[in-house]
Amino acid sequence: MAEVADRSISVLNRALDNVLDGDLTARVDLGSISKEYYEIGGKINELVDVTSKSIGELKAEKEYIFEIFATMPDPLYIVDLDGIRIDCNPAMEEITGITREELIGKPAKIVFVEEEQAECERALEEVLKTGHATHLPRTILTKSGEKIPVSAHVHARRDSDGNPIGAIVALRDISELKKREEEVEESRKRYHDLVESANNIILKTDTKGTLTFINRFAEEFFGYTREEAIERNIVGTFVPEIESTGRDLRKMILDLYRNTEKYKTNVNENIRRNGERVWVSWTNEAILDKQACTVEIMSIGNDITERKKMKNELEAKNAEMERFVYTVSHDLRSPLITISGFAGMLKRDIENKKREDIETDLDQIKDGIEKMDHLLKDTLELSRIGRITNLPEDVSFKDIVKDALDQMAGEISSNEKNIEISLEDSISKKDKIVHVDRERIVEVLTNLIGNAIRYMGDQPELKIEIGYKSDENVFFVRDNGIGIPPDQHEKVFQLFYKRDKNSEGSGAGLAIVKRIVEVHGGRIWIESEGKKGEGSTFCFTLSEPE
Repeated sequence: MAEVADRSISVLNRALDNVLDGDLTARVDLGSISKEYYEIGGKINELVDVTSKSIGELKAEKEYIFEIFATMPDPLYIVDLDGIRIDCNPAMEEITGITREELIGKPAKIVFVEEEQAECERALEEVLKTGHATHLPRTILTKSGEKIPVSAHVHARRDSDGNPIGAIVALRDISELKKREEEVEESRKRYHDLVESANNIILKTDTKGTLTFINRFAEEFFGYTREEAIERNIVGTFVPEIESTGRDLRKMILDLYRNTEKYKTNVNENIRRNGERVWVSWTNEAILDKQACTVEIMSIGNDITERKKMKNELEAKNAEMERFVYTVSHDLRSPLITISGFAGMLKRDIENKKREDIETDLDQIKDGIEKMDHLLKDTLELSRIGRITNLPEDVSFKDIVKDALDQMAGEISSNEKNIEISLEDSISKKDKIVHVDRERIVEVLTNLIGNAIRYMGDQPELKIEIGYKSDENVFFVRDNGIGIPPDQHEKVFQLFYKRDKNSEGSGAGLAIVKRIVEVHGGRIWIESEGKKGEGSTFCFTLSEPE
């Protein structure tokens, strides 16, 4: 019995020694041991089977992990606590152009450009110290000297007790991403340069009308710097609340954000920092988010103030031309009717041999012809103003007044009533210089003086005063005649308009005066309440020497 027991124990010990030596194929031969040791032998065999299976699974898992490590498209490498590379995958060899044998056993930092190597060491030390992963942009220096931008992700490795034993570093080639970023940046820069160099107003606002961007041209045009304009509402800054036409622009702007397509192109009045009103033609485009909701409006504008002014002037001139043609055709018709009527009567009186009536008919025809001649001359005179002129010159207004009074001397002296013409000190004692067509401005004064004489009324003495208001840069001719009612102030400047149909002249004088003043870049207006004895004051402006 003792021999059997010794033999059984010896079999068991031999099996355990084999297992401890790593031979997981060793088994206890249960047939060579006594029944008392069956249970122990069975337990040893069961333990060996379980261990063999676990080691097999671990080996398979290790091979699987290694396969993943080796086939990963991103470069990977493993470092120890000293930052020495202990393994790497083929992708690491491919991106660096350095073999695995050359990479293993070397400091991890050496594959990066020199200026980044110190930062690489610090980042790795931080990860090993804290155990926290980090993500960094880096640049690889390949064996051929090429620089490749990568994104480096460093993650700590730990043992079963949680202690750091090194790190695994994953790299990703971001060359294409960098290229796209550079292309986007270049595109952004070109867009920025285009916007900043454009000779157009370019601005953006949010859906509440708050300015979010203005370009350089907009800064210069409106008189605000970008910093001053941003965050301000466009209404009250660039857009007045009420347009000079009466349109509610605040309401229009709100509608624009709700119905951008309706205002794809739009013209409205704007306001500069100095208060000047200007007209701008706008093109508006909605900027949408991913949900296709409007988040901003981009507006591109062109200053059309001068164009609109020219358009208004053209419309005014067309209207004036229509009135002119109508007036001329109407007023010329009157003497033509007179001539035609008396020509018929002349024919009958000749047939009837009525000598006295013939002479009357001829006198009436002559008067009609003379009236027509005056009308035609005045019409021609008005049409020539602005087209046929003498070159402007710097001349003393006092000399112009003297020329006008010399021309009017005969009419003034022959008048039955006393006419007193005086010059204010602003004219007589000061040498006010103007830059004008001398002859035309003399014509303005002779017309205004003549008009004052014709409408002096029944008072025994007419007083005419010629002066200059230096604070307003305004010349004037004032009389104490019958005056002009306010509702007639504009009408008297119309061609052939006459307040008194029986008065002398064709009614073209003040129309000619107005035209001459406007051609000189000035304007003319009347100050009068139309009360007898208080008279009228004709005010006008003229160009000054540059």
